[in-house]
Amino acid sequence: SWRESASSSLPLAVTCSATIQEQARSLLLAGRLAQRPSTNKEDFVAV
Repeated sequence: SWRESASSSLPLAVTCSATIQEQARSLLLAGRLAQRPSTNKEDFVAV
């Protein structure tokens, strides 16, 4: 399909950098949640 050919033509570096950015975002988000009071963290997990 045209989608597969388009995705395969993308440079591997771009895909890797995008994945690294997503991981960095999740790590930052996890860090912020860890810095919150335990009560807020429990509420977040409950939701």
